[in-house]
Amino acid sequence: MLVRHMLKRARIAVVGVAALFAFAAQAHAATVYEVKGDRLVRTNDPNVPTADGLPSPAGRCTPPATSPLPAAVHGAAAKTVRGSVRRAFLDGRITREQNDQWRHDYMDARSARKRLSGLRRSELGAVISTLERIAARGQLTSGRMPILFLQLEHNTDFWSHKPIPPAGVIHPDPCAQAFAKKSAPTRISFPGSQLIWQWYPGNGLQIQPLANFGKANGMWTACDGPPNPKHPCEADKLRQLLDELVAAGARRGTFTAWEYYFPFSGGSPPWISGLTTGTAIQALARGTKLFGDPKYLNTARDALGAFDTSPPTGVLRQVEGGSRYLEYSFAPNLFIVNGFLQGLIGLHDYAAIAQDNHAEALYERGERVAARDVPRSDTGAWSLYSLGGAESDLNYHRLLRDFLNVMCTQTQKSVYCDTAKNFTQDMLTHPKLSFAGPSVARRGRPTAVHFTLDKISCVQVRITRGGKTAYFKRTSYGHGRRSVTWVPRAAGRYTVQLEAADLGNHHTRASGTISVRSR
Repeated sequence: MLVRHMLKRARIAVVGVAALFAFAAQAHAATVYEVKGDRLVRTNDPNVPTADGLPSPAGRCTPPATSPLPAAVHGAAAKTVRGSVRRAFLDGRITREQNDQWRHDYMDARSARKRLSGLRRSELGAVISTLERIAARGQLTSGRMPILFLQLEHNTDFWSHKPIPPAGVIHPDPCAQAFAKKSAPTRISFPGSQLIWQWYPGNGLQIQPLANFGKANGMWTACDGPPNPKHPCEADKLRQLLDELVAAGARRGTFTAWEYYFPFSGGSPPWISGLTTGTAIQALARGTKLFGDPKYLNTARDALGAFDTSPPTGVLRQVEGGSRYLEYSFAPNLFIVNGFLQGLIGLHDYAAIAQDNHAEALYERGERVAARDVPRSDTGAWSLYSLGGAESDLNYHRLLRDFLNVMCTQTQKSVYCDTAKNFTQDMLTHPKLSFAGPSVARRGRPTAVHFTLDKISCVQVRITRGGKTAYFKRTSYGHGRRSVTWVPRAAGRYTVQLEAADLGNHHTRASGTISVRSR
Protein backbone atom coordinates (compact mmCIF):
# COMPACT_ATOMS: atom_id res chain seq x y z
CA MET A 1 0.00 0.00 0.00
CA LEU A 2 1.42 3.36 1.06
CA VAL A 3 4.76 1.81 2.00
CA ARG A 4 5.26 0.66 -1.60
CA HIS A 5 4.24 4.07 -2.85
CA MET A 6 6.62 5.71 -0.37
CA LEU A 7 9.46 3.49 -1.55
CA LYS A 8 8.81 4.51 -5.15
CA ARG A 9 9.11 8.16 -4.21
CA ALA A 10 11.71 7.62 -1.46
CA ARG A 11 14.65 8.59 -3.60
CA ILE A 12 13.23 11.93 -4.67
CA ALA A 13 11.92 12.68 -1.18
CA VAL A 14 15.19 11.90 0.55
CA VAL A 15 17.06 13.94 -2.02
CA GLY A 16 14.69 16.82 -1.36
CA VAL A 17 15.43 16.77 2.36
CA ALA A 18 19.12 16.31 1.69
CA ALA A 19 19.13 19.35 -0.56
CA LEU A 20 17.57 21.40 2.21
CA PHE A 21 20.28 20.37 4.66
CA ALA A 22 22.99 20.77 2.02
CA PHE A 23 21.94 24.32 1.27
CA ALA A 24 21.88 25.22 4.94
CA ALA A 25 25.24 23.62 5.57
CA GLN A 26 27.04 25.24 2.68
CA ALA A 27 25.54 28.69 3.01
CA HIS A 28 25.76 28.98 6.77
CA ALA A 29 28.76 27.23 8.30
CA ALA A 30 28.34 27.27 12.07
CA THR A 31 30.96 28.44 14.51
CA VAL A 32 32.33 25.70 16.77
CA TYR A 33 35.00 26.29 19.42
CA GLU A 34 37.39 23.33 19.51
CA VAL A 35 39.09 22.63 22.83
CA LYS A 36 42.82 22.26 22.22
CA GLY A 37 44.75 22.04 25.46
CA ASP A 38 43.82 25.12 27.46
CA ARG A 39 42.82 27.05 24.35
CA LEU A 40 39.64 27.42 22.33
CA VAL A 41 40.16 27.46 18.57
CA ARG A 42 37.32 28.96 16.56
CA THR A 43 36.38 26.92 13.49
CA ASN A 44 33.55 26.93 10.96
CA ASP A 45 31.84 23.57 10.53
CA PRO A 46 29.72 23.35 7.35
CA ASN A 47 27.78 20.40 8.78
CA VAL A 48 26.54 21.92 12.04
CA PRO A 49 23.19 23.77 12.01
CA THR A 50 23.57 27.46 12.74
CA ALA A 51 20.35 27.87 14.72
CA ASP A 52 19.68 26.72 18.26
CA GLY A 53 16.54 24.94 17.11
CA LEU A 54 14.90 24.93 20.53
CA PRO A 55 13.74 28.43 21.39
CA SER A 56 11.90 29.08 24.62
CA PRO A 57 8.27 28.09 23.97
CA ALA A 58 6.98 30.59 26.49
CA GLY A 59 9.37 33.40 25.54
CA ARG A 60 10.87 33.44 29.01
CA CYS A 61 14.34 32.98 30.33
CA THR A 62 15.33 29.51 31.44
CA PRO A 63 14.66 29.02 35.15
CA PRO A 64 17.88 28.68 37.14
CA ALA A 65 19.15 25.16 37.58
CA THR A 66 20.24 26.05 41.12
CA SER A 67 16.72 26.70 42.43
CA PRO A 68 15.90 24.84 45.67
CA LEU A 69 14.81 21.24 45.55
CA PRO A 70 11.13 20.55 46.22
CA ALA A 71 10.40 19.74 49.85
CA ALA A 72 9.50 16.18 48.91
CA VAL A 73 13.07 15.33 47.97
CA HIS A 74 14.84 16.92 50.97
CA GLY A 75 16.05 15.03 53.97
CA ALA A 76 17.36 11.55 54.62
CA ALA A 77 14.93 9.90 52.23
CA ALA A 78 16.22 11.88 49.27
CA LYS A 79 18.18 9.87 46.70
CA THR A 80 21.75 11.04 46.07
CA VAL A 81 24.12 10.93 43.13
CA ARG A 82 26.60 8.64 44.86
CA GLY A 83 23.79 6.47 46.22
CA SER A 84 22.25 6.10 42.76
CA VAL A 85 25.59 5.05 41.29
CA ARG A 86 26.24 2.56 44.08
CA ARG A 87 22.77 1.04 43.75
CA ALA A 88 23.31 0.58 40.01
CA PHE A 89 26.62 -1.18 40.73
CA LEU A 90 25.17 -3.45 43.40
CA ASP A 91 22.31 -4.37 41.07
CA GLY A 92 24.81 -5.31 38.36
CA ARG A 93 23.73 -2.60 35.92
CA ILE A 94 27.14 -0.89 35.78
CA THR A 95 30.69 -2.17 36.23
CA ARG A 96 32.98 -1.58 39.21
CA GLU A 97 35.15 0.62 37.00
CA GLN A 98 32.15 2.79 36.11
CA ASN A 99 31.10 2.95 39.75
CA ASP A 100 34.54 4.08 40.87
CA GLN A 101 35.01 6.54 37.99
CA TRP A 102 31.62 8.24 38.25
CA ARG A 103 31.73 8.59 42.02
CA HIS A 104 35.19 10.14 41.61
CA ASP A 105 33.95 12.48 38.84
CA TYR A 106 31.13 13.70 41.05
CA MET A 107 33.39 14.42 44.03
CA ASP A 108 35.93 16.06 41.72
CA ALA A 109 33.22 18.38 40.34
CA ARG A 110 32.10 19.36 43.83
CA SER A 111 35.69 20.09 44.85
CA ALA A 112 36.24 22.18 41.72
CA ARG A 113 33.09 24.19 42.42
CA LYS A 114 34.49 25.16 45.84
CA ARG A 115 37.69 26.45 44.24
CA LEU A 116 35.93 28.51 41.55
CA SER A 117 34.14 31.85 41.77
CA GLY A 118 31.84 34.04 39.72
CA LEU A 119 30.59 32.78 36.37
CA ARG A 120 32.74 29.65 36.40
CA ARG A 121 31.39 28.59 39.79
CA SER A 122 27.77 29.26 38.85
CA GLU A 123 27.96 27.42 35.50
CA LEU A 124 29.57 24.31 36.97
CA GLY A 125 27.27 24.56 39.99
CA ALA A 126 24.22 24.55 37.73
CA VAL A 127 25.30 21.30 36.10
CA ILE A 128 25.99 19.69 39.48
CA SER A 129 22.68 20.91 40.88
CA THR A 130 20.69 19.55 37.95
CA LEU A 131 22.41 16.17 38.25
CA GLU A 132 21.50 16.13 41.95
CA ARG A 133 17.88 17.00 41.16
CA ILE A 134 17.66 14.17 38.63
CA ALA A 135 19.07 11.77 41.22
CA ALA A 136 16.71 13.07 43.92
CA ARG A 137 13.73 12.27 41.70
CA GLY A 138 14.97 8.73 41.18
CA GLN A 139 15.73 9.43 37.51
CA LEU A 140 19.50 8.92 37.56
CA THR A 141 19.22 5.52 35.92
CA SER A 142 22.10 3.40 34.68
CA GLY A 143 21.08 4.20 31.09
CA ARG A 144 21.45 7.95 31.70
CA MET A 145 24.68 7.74 33.67
CA PRO A 146 27.17 7.53 30.76
CA ILE A 147 26.07 10.76 29.07
CA LEU A 148 25.35 12.63 32.31
CA PHE A 149 28.75 11.86 33.82
CA LEU A 150 30.49 12.65 30.53
CA GLN A 151 28.68 15.99 30.63
CA LEU A 152 29.77 16.52 34.23
CA GLU A 153 33.38 15.65 33.38
CA HIS A 154 33.46 18.10 30.46
CA ASN A 155 31.97 20.90 32.54
CA THR A 156 34.40 20.34 35.41
CA ASP A 157 37.37 20.52 33.07
CA PHE A 158 35.99 23.37 30.98
CA TRP A 159 35.00 25.77 33.75
CA SER A 160 38.15 24.98 35.73
CA HIS A 161 40.71 25.53 32.96
CA LYS A 162 39.36 26.81 29.64
CA PRO A 163 38.78 30.38 28.40
CA ILE A 164 35.22 31.63 28.66
CA PRO A 165 33.70 31.77 25.16
CA PRO A 166 31.48 34.61 23.96
CA ALA A 167 27.76 34.35 24.68
CA GLY A 168 24.81 36.11 23.09
CA VAL A 169 23.57 39.32 24.65
CA ILE A 170 20.07 40.77 24.90
CA HIS A 171 19.79 44.14 23.19
CA PRO A 172 18.07 46.78 25.37
CA ASP A 173 16.05 48.18 22.47
CA PRO A 174 12.77 46.18 22.23
CA CYS A 175 12.68 46.22 18.43
CA ALA A 176 16.34 45.32 18.04
CA GLN A 177 15.88 42.55 20.59
CA ALA A 178 12.95 41.11 18.65
CA PHE A 179 14.18 41.66 15.10
CA ALA A 180 17.97 41.73 15.11
CA LYS A 181 19.81 38.67 13.85
CA LYS A 182 20.05 36.31 16.78
CA SER A 183 23.46 35.65 18.26
CA ALA A 184 24.86 32.33 17.12
CA PRO A 185 24.73 29.62 19.79
CA THR A 186 28.04 28.89 21.50
CA ARG A 187 29.04 25.40 20.41
CA ILE A 188 31.99 23.46 21.87
CA SER A 189 33.78 20.28 20.78
CA PHE A 190 36.34 18.23 22.72
CA PRO A 191 39.40 16.32 21.48
CA GLY A 192 38.81 12.81 20.20
CA SER A 193 35.04 13.26 19.85
CA GLN A 194 32.64 14.39 17.14
CA LEU A 195 29.92 15.39 19.61
CA ILE A 196 28.75 19.00 19.81
CA TRP A 197 28.06 20.63 23.16
CA GLN A 198 26.32 23.96 23.66
CA TRP A 199 26.69 26.58 26.34
CA TYR A 200 23.31 27.57 27.71
CA PRO A 201 24.24 30.47 30.04
CA GLY A 202 23.04 29.62 33.52
CA ASN A 203 23.11 25.89 32.79
CA GLY A 204 26.69 25.19 31.72
CA LEU A 205 27.67 23.06 28.73
CA GLN A 206 24.93 20.70 27.59
CA ILE A 207 24.77 17.90 25.07
CA GLN A 208 22.73 19.24 22.12
CA PRO A 209 21.06 16.27 20.40
CA LEU A 210 19.41 18.31 17.63
CA ALA A 211 22.69 19.97 16.64
CA ASN A 212 24.44 16.60 16.64
CA PHE A 213 21.87 14.82 14.49
CA GLY A 214 21.74 17.89 12.24
CA LYS A 215 25.51 17.59 11.91
CA ALA A 216 25.14 13.91 11.04
CA ASN A 217 22.63 14.82 8.31
CA GLY A 218 25.02 17.42 6.93
CA MET A 219 27.87 14.90 6.84
CA TRP A 220 25.61 12.30 5.22
CA THR A 221 24.68 14.79 2.51
CA ALA A 222 28.35 15.25 1.64
CA CYS A 223 28.81 11.48 1.37
CA ASP A 224 25.58 10.61 -0.44
CA GLY A 225 25.72 13.26 -3.14
CA PRO A 226 28.25 14.05 -5.87
CA PRO A 227 31.77 14.97 -4.68
CA ASN A 228 32.11 18.57 -3.57
CA PRO A 229 35.60 19.88 -2.75
CA LYS A 230 34.09 22.57 -0.53
CA HIS A 231 32.05 20.02 1.43
CA PRO A 232 33.99 16.74 1.33
CA CYS A 233 32.71 13.39 2.56
CA GLU A 234 34.23 12.46 5.93
CA ALA A 235 32.85 8.96 6.32
CA ASP A 236 35.07 7.97 9.25
CA LYS A 237 34.02 11.03 11.24
CA LEU A 238 30.35 10.46 10.42
CA ARG A 239 30.57 6.85 11.61
CA GLN A 240 32.25 8.00 14.83
CA LEU A 241 29.56 10.62 15.40
CA LEU A 242 26.76 8.11 14.86
CA ASP A 243 28.45 5.63 17.22
CA GLU A 244 28.75 8.34 19.89
CA LEU A 245 25.11 9.31 19.44
CA VAL A 246 23.97 5.70 19.76
CA ALA A 247 25.92 5.53 23.02
CA ALA A 248 24.41 8.85 24.18
CA GLY A 249 20.85 7.54 23.90
CA ALA A 250 19.10 6.80 27.19
CA ARG A 251 16.29 4.42 28.06
CA ARG A 252 13.11 6.46 28.57
CA GLY A 253 10.10 4.36 29.45
CA THR A 254 10.04 1.66 26.79
CA PHE A 255 12.14 3.39 24.13
CA THR A 256 15.52 4.95 23.39
CA ALA A 257 15.64 8.74 23.54
CA TRP A 258 18.11 11.58 23.24
CA GLU A 259 17.24 13.74 26.20
CA TYR A 260 17.94 17.31 27.26
CA TYR A 261 19.36 17.67 30.74
CA PHE A 262 18.64 21.23 31.75
CA PRO A 263 15.50 23.11 32.91
CA PHE A 264 13.83 24.92 30.07
CA SER A 265 10.83 27.27 30.20
CA GLY A 266 9.04 25.40 32.93
CA GLY A 267 10.19 21.95 31.82
CA SER A 268 12.29 19.90 34.21
CA PRO A 269 14.99 17.58 32.91
CA PRO A 270 15.15 15.05 31.48
CA TRP A 271 12.81 16.00 28.61
CA ILE A 272 12.70 15.19 24.89
CA SER A 273 11.66 16.81 21.62
CA GLY A 274 9.65 15.37 18.74
CA LEU A 275 11.63 17.51 16.32
CA THR A 276 14.89 16.07 17.65
CA THR A 277 13.57 12.51 17.62
CA GLY A 278 12.45 12.82 14.00
CA THR A 279 15.86 14.18 13.02
CA ALA A 280 17.54 11.38 14.98
CA ILE A 281 15.75 8.48 13.30
CA GLN A 282 16.29 10.14 9.93
CA ALA A 283 20.06 10.47 10.48
CA LEU A 284 20.42 6.96 11.92
CA ALA A 285 18.49 5.36 9.04
CA ARG A 286 20.73 7.19 6.60
CA GLY A 287 23.73 5.85 8.52
CA THR A 288 22.62 2.28 7.88
CA LYS A 289 21.92 3.13 4.24
CA LEU A 290 25.46 4.51 3.84
CA PHE A 291 27.47 2.05 5.93
CA GLY A 292 25.30 -1.07 5.88
CA ASP A 293 25.52 -1.29 9.68
CA PRO A 294 22.15 -2.43 11.10
CA LYS A 295 23.00 -0.98 14.52
CA TYR A 296 21.91 2.50 13.48
CA LEU A 297 18.60 1.37 12.01
CA ASN A 298 17.90 -0.82 15.04
CA THR A 299 18.50 2.14 17.36
CA ALA A 300 16.20 4.30 15.24
CA ARG A 301 13.51 1.62 15.38
CA ASP A 302 13.80 1.51 19.16
CA ALA A 303 13.34 5.29 19.28
CA LEU A 304 9.97 5.17 17.52
CA GLY A 305 8.32 4.66 20.90
CA ALA A 306 8.50 8.41 21.50
CA PHE A 307 5.81 8.82 18.83
CA ASP A 308 3.67 6.12 20.46
CA THR A 309 3.85 7.47 24.00
CA SER A 310 1.94 10.36 25.54
CA PRO A 311 3.69 13.19 27.42
CA PRO A 312 5.51 13.74 29.63
CA THR A 313 7.36 10.55 28.67
CA GLY A 314 6.74 10.74 24.93
CA VAL A 315 5.57 13.31 22.37
CA LEU A 316 2.26 11.83 21.16
CA ARG A 317 -0.94 13.88 21.36
CA GLN A 318 -3.84 11.94 19.94
CA VAL A 319 -6.47 14.18 18.34
CA GLU A 320 -9.52 13.62 16.21
CA GLY A 321 -8.50 11.90 13.01
CA GLY A 322 -4.85 11.35 13.85
CA SER A 323 -1.87 12.47 15.92
CA ARG A 324 0.25 15.48 16.68
CA TYR A 325 3.89 15.08 17.68
CA LEU A 326 5.05 17.61 20.22
CA GLU A 327 8.18 19.69 20.11
CA TYR A 328 8.50 19.50 23.90
CA SER A 329 7.43 16.52 26.00
CA PHE A 330 6.77 18.84 28.95
CA ALA A 331 4.39 21.11 26.98
CA PRO A 332 1.42 18.95 25.90
CA ASN A 333 -0.73 21.88 24.76
CA LEU A 334 1.92 23.70 22.73
CA PHE A 335 1.70 22.83 19.03
CA ILE A 336 4.75 24.16 17.18
CA VAL A 337 4.19 23.64 13.48
CA ASN A 338 7.78 23.59 12.20
CA GLY A 339 8.80 21.00 14.80
CA PHE A 340 5.77 18.84 13.96
CA LEU A 341 6.63 18.86 10.25
CA GLN A 342 10.28 17.94 10.82
CA GLY A 343 9.16 15.06 13.02
CA LEU A 344 7.01 13.85 10.12
CA ILE A 345 9.83 14.31 7.61
CA GLY A 346 12.07 12.18 9.82
CA LEU A 347 9.40 9.48 10.11
CA HIS A 348 8.91 9.50 6.35
CA ASP A 349 12.59 9.10 5.54
CA TYR A 350 13.08 6.41 8.19
CA ALA A 351 10.03 4.45 6.97
CA ALA A 352 11.20 4.64 3.36
CA ILE A 353 14.68 3.34 4.19
CA ALA A 354 13.62 0.76 6.80
CA GLN A 355 10.41 -0.33 5.00
CA ASP A 356 8.80 -0.08 8.43
CA ASN A 357 5.01 -0.42 8.42
CA HIS A 358 4.68 0.94 11.94
CA ALA A 359 6.62 4.10 11.09
CA GLU A 360 4.45 4.45 7.99
CA ALA A 361 1.32 4.34 10.17
CA LEU A 362 2.77 6.95 12.53
CA TYR A 363 3.56 9.17 9.57
CA GLU A 364 0.08 8.77 8.08
CA ARG A 365 -1.66 9.63 11.35
CA GLY A 366 0.49 12.71 11.79
CA GLU A 367 0.30 13.87 8.20
CA ARG A 368 -3.51 13.90 8.27
CA VAL A 369 -3.42 16.31 11.20
CA ALA A 370 -0.57 18.39 9.73
CA ALA A 371 -2.63 18.97 6.59
CA ARG A 372 -5.29 20.55 8.85
CA ASP A 373 -2.80 22.45 11.01
CA VAL A 374 -0.80 24.09 8.23
CA PRO A 375 -3.60 26.45 7.04
CA ARG A 376 -4.15 27.44 10.69
CA SER A 377 -0.52 28.52 10.85
CA ASP A 378 -1.05 31.08 8.07
CA THR A 379 -2.36 34.48 9.18
CA GLY A 380 -2.66 35.60 5.56
CA ALA A 381 0.45 37.75 5.88
CA TRP A 382 2.90 35.66 7.98
CA SER A 383 3.26 32.34 9.76
CA LEU A 384 2.41 31.45 13.34
CA TYR A 385 5.16 29.80 15.36
CA SER A 386 2.59 27.79 17.30
CA LEU A 387 -1.12 27.24 16.77
CA GLY A 388 -3.07 29.97 18.52
CA GLY A 389 0.19 31.63 19.54
CA ALA A 390 2.57 34.32 18.36
CA GLU A 391 4.02 34.76 14.91
CA SER A 392 7.32 33.22 13.86
CA ASP A 393 10.51 35.19 13.83
CA LEU A 394 12.22 35.45 10.44
CA ASN A 395 14.40 32.36 10.92
CA TYR A 396 11.47 30.16 11.92
CA HIS A 397 9.25 31.56 9.17
CA ARG A 398 11.90 30.52 6.64
CA LEU A 399 12.41 27.15 8.32
CA LEU A 400 8.68 26.41 8.26
CA ARG A 401 8.57 27.41 4.58
CA ASP A 402 11.47 25.04 3.85
CA PHE A 403 9.83 22.13 5.71
CA LEU A 404 6.61 22.81 3.78
CA ASN A 405 8.56 22.53 0.54
CA VAL A 406 9.86 19.12 1.64
CA MET A 407 6.31 18.02 2.54
CA CYS A 408 5.20 19.30 -0.86
CA THR A 409 7.81 17.08 -2.54
CA GLN A 410 6.81 14.08 -0.43
CA THR A 411 3.03 14.36 -0.77
CA GLN A 412 2.36 16.63 -3.77
CA LYS A 413 -0.47 18.13 -1.69
CA SER A 414 -1.46 21.69 -2.47
CA VAL A 415 -1.88 22.55 1.22
CA TYR A 416 1.89 22.28 1.64
CA CYS A 417 2.92 23.57 -1.77
CA ASP A 418 0.63 26.60 -1.77
CA THR A 419 1.38 27.58 1.83
CA ALA A 420 5.10 27.42 1.11
CA LYS A 421 4.58 29.80 -1.80
CA ASN A 422 2.49 32.10 0.39
CA PHE A 423 5.20 32.23 3.06
CA THR A 424 7.81 33.06 0.44
CA GLN A 425 5.63 35.91 -0.85
CA ASP A 426 5.08 37.17 2.69
CA MET A 427 8.80 37.88 2.98
CA LEU A 428 8.59 40.23 -0.02
CA THR A 429 5.49 42.26 0.86
CA HIS A 430 5.22 45.40 2.99
CA PRO A 431 3.16 45.34 6.17
CA LYS A 432 -0.34 46.79 6.09
CA LEU A 433 -0.83 49.49 8.71
CA SER A 434 -3.71 51.86 9.43
CA PHE A 435 -4.77 54.32 12.12
CA ALA A 436 -7.94 53.12 13.90
CA GLY A 437 -8.83 56.07 16.13
CA PRO A 438 -10.08 57.65 18.22
CA SER A 439 -10.83 60.95 16.57
CA VAL A 440 -11.63 62.70 19.85
CA ALA A 441 -9.98 62.58 23.29
CA ARG A 442 -10.18 64.46 26.61
CA ARG A 443 -7.35 66.40 28.19
CA GLY A 444 -5.82 64.61 31.17
CA ARG A 445 -7.59 61.32 30.51
CA PRO A 446 -5.78 58.13 29.39
CA THR A 447 -6.55 57.55 25.72
CA ALA A 448 -6.08 54.29 23.84
CA VAL A 449 -4.68 55.12 20.39
CA HIS A 450 -5.51 52.20 18.10
CA PHE A 451 -3.94 50.89 14.91
CA THR A 452 -4.25 47.71 12.85
CA LEU A 453 -1.33 45.67 11.57
CA ASP A 454 -1.33 42.59 9.36
CA LYS A 455 1.99 41.02 10.41
CA ILE A 456 4.61 41.17 13.11
CA SER A 457 6.48 44.46 12.85
CA CYS A 458 8.40 47.06 14.75
CA VAL A 459 5.96 49.95 15.12
CA GLN A 460 6.83 53.55 15.88
CA VAL A 461 4.05 55.77 17.23
CA ARG A 462 4.66 59.52 17.34
CA ILE A 463 1.99 62.05 18.38
CA THR A 464 2.75 65.70 17.65
CA ARG A 465 1.16 69.13 17.98
CA GLY A 466 2.60 72.26 16.42
CA GLY A 467 5.75 70.40 15.41
CA LYS A 468 6.47 69.26 18.99
CA THR A 469 6.37 65.65 20.09
CA ALA A 470 3.78 64.93 22.77
CA TYR A 471 4.21 61.15 22.78
CA PHE A 472 6.62 58.59 21.32
CA LYS A 473 6.88 54.83 21.55
CA ARG A 474 8.74 52.22 19.52
CA THR A 475 8.31 48.49 20.11
CA SER A 476 7.35 45.26 18.40
CA TYR A 477 3.77 44.13 17.87
CA GLY A 478 2.10 41.08 16.43
CA HIS A 479 -0.66 41.21 13.86
CA GLY A 480 -4.13 42.45 14.73
CA ARG A 481 -5.70 45.50 16.35
CA ARG A 482 -3.16 47.11 18.70
CA SER A 483 -3.00 50.24 20.82
CA VAL A 484 -0.82 52.49 22.94
CA THR A 485 -2.03 54.57 25.89
CA TRP A 486 -1.47 58.32 25.80
CA VAL A 487 -2.51 61.00 28.31
CA PRO A 488 -2.97 64.37 26.47
CA ARG A 489 -1.75 67.31 28.56
CA ALA A 490 -3.33 70.10 26.55
CA ALA A 491 -6.33 70.67 24.28
CA GLY A 492 -5.80 71.00 20.55
CA ARG A 493 -5.42 69.08 17.31
CA TYR A 494 -2.77 66.35 17.30
CA THR A 495 -1.26 64.35 14.46
CA VAL A 496 -0.62 60.62 14.93
CA GLN A 497 2.27 59.37 12.79
CA LEU A 498 2.68 55.58 12.50
CA GLU A 499 5.50 53.62 10.89
CA ALA A 500 5.85 49.83 10.75
CA ALA A 501 8.92 47.83 9.68
CA ASP A 502 8.47 44.08 9.27
CA LEU A 503 11.09 41.39 9.80
CA GLY A 504 12.36 41.91 6.26
CA ASN A 505 12.75 45.65 6.93
CA HIS A 506 9.89 46.64 4.63
CA HIS A 507 8.42 49.95 5.84
CA THR A 508 4.85 51.26 5.76
CA ARG A 509 3.55 54.58 7.10
CA ALA A 510 0.09 55.73 8.17
CA SER A 511 -1.33 58.74 9.97
CA GLY A 512 -4.42 60.20 11.59
CA THR A 513 -5.59 63.08 13.76
CA ILE A 514 -7.05 63.37 17.24
CA SER A 515 -8.90 66.41 18.54
CA VAL A 516 -8.28 66.83 22.28
CA ARG A 517 -10.98 68.71 24.13
CA SER A 518 -10.53 70.37 27.48
CA ARG A 519 -13.64 68.68 28.95
